[in-house]
Amino acid sequence: MAKTDREIFKRKAADVFSFLDHDKDGNLRLEDLRRGFKKLGIPLATHDDLLEELQYHNGNVVTKEGFEEYSEKQFEKVKNLFDKIDKRGDHRITLDELIEGLQEFDPHCKYEENGIKRLFKVIDQDNDGAIGFDEWCRFLIFLPQLNIKTVIKYWEIAVTICEQNEFPLLEFQEEVKQPMVATSPSSFQSELKKWLNSFGAGFFAGVISRTTTAPLDRLKFIYQVHYKDTNKPPSIREGLRNIYKNDGIKGLFRGNLVNILKASPETSIRLTVFEKLKAVLVDEETHKLSLRSLFIAGAASGVVANLAIFPMEVLRTRLSAAPSGTYFGIFDAIKKIVKTEGMIRPFYRGLQASISATIPNSGLNLMSYEVLKSIFLGQRPTTEPNPVVFMVVGGLSAMFSSTLLYPFQIVTSRLIMQNLLEKGSEKRGMFKLAASIYKSEGGLGFYKGYAPAISKIVLGNAIAFSCFEFLKKNLGVDFRK
Repeated sequence: MAKTDREIFKRKAADVFSFLDHDKDGNLRLEDLRRGFKKLGIPLATHDDLLEELQYHNGNVVTKEGFEEYSEKQFEKVKNLFDKIDKRGDHRITLDELIEGLQEFDPHCKYEENGIKRLFKVIDQDNDGAIGFDEWCRFLIFLPQLNIKTVIKYWEIAVTICEQNEFPLLEFQEEVKQPMVATSPSSFQSELKKWLNSFGAGFFAGVISRTTTAPLDRLKFIYQVHYKDTNKPPSIREGLRNIYKNDGIKGLFRGNLVNILKASPETSIRLTVFEKLKAVLVDEETHKLSLRSLFIAGAASGVVANLAIFPMEVLRTRLSAAPSGTYFGIFDAIKKIVKTEGMIRPFYRGLQASISATIPNSGLNLMSYEVLKSIFLGQRPTTEPNPVVFMVVGGLSAMFSSTLLYPFQIVTSRLIMQNLLEKGSEKRGMFKLAASIYKSEGGLGFYKGYAPAISKIVLGNAIAFSCFEFLKKNLGVDFRK
């Protein structure tokens, strides 16, 4: 015999109670309820109302009998709303009935039809094209204000939780029978696989983007270091032609190997750490990231990557900007720098200026990338995004942050090249060198080489982000899960 709606709701309420009753003593304490509300995505603003309805304050616990009394009252609310939306009276809610109910409740309500369809498909577990009462009440045990609008809003939260694998579609029995063990070998292996796949995606994205933009990168360093005082660099076209004339095709890619060895791990580390920090910093109530959290995640990931690869940045700058014949490859550069300047310190000269630029640059770059991505694609894309969109978003975010902070790159490059180009002169720190540039070259001195640099940065970021997003998706990297 088929179960009645009341029996279905009563069974689900019993499952919820068992899920919340952490120590299995038949009573729910405040920590049990708070923990459960958070896991179920119940909005924080409704917690006090729920505690009142559960009569928690009568004895500082919710007994099983008290919970059953609450669930009986909640059943009436859930059932009445279901019947109100079920216009045909066939005990099933179709997509048309759901949309019609939403429009009746609030004629001025703005909603995305694709978003409603997506939610409907998730709630319709048996894929029969309608929501039965069993499916309807699955998420609504703890929703104090029941109307069609609050139901859909809460569905969005609940579906997000399900996608993040907090527990599969809120099947509470499975959560009780199979408690999550954070240190289980399978979870460790799964996490390790995500890290490795993400590093791989970032590494290949870095190789492709850096090799594509290598000639512009070489030109940027030449302009930054060799055109001091009032010397105005030639156009990008003329500059590339001069490099080719003096050094041939190899000259356009001089330093690219060390560039790849530096930039690919940097891209890999920065994007992987950023993806992980996004999952860590996401708001537990709204399941969204604030601008502050995005900036912190971007800045921190940039600093981690910078510290890890800065010696390679020094080698890249030396190989790219030094006159022809100064160094004959990476190992020759290392040998000569160690012999003439020291073992460790030369490889970290300019680190202060670099990190000073990295914190705001990486923070603004990755924050603006995520913001622009949500603007272009929406919070939940319903179709497969075009790779061109990622290229546009990546390029725009890089242009914004790099233009603002380009002067730090000038100072960093000059600091790295001091020992080579200014032998015998006084070695200046970041602030003294910046003052010297401003005094002799003016404000424009901080934007020497800007044209090739911004061209390279925009193109490089566009390629890197689109490649990373493509590879991340195909490798199944998602730190939320």
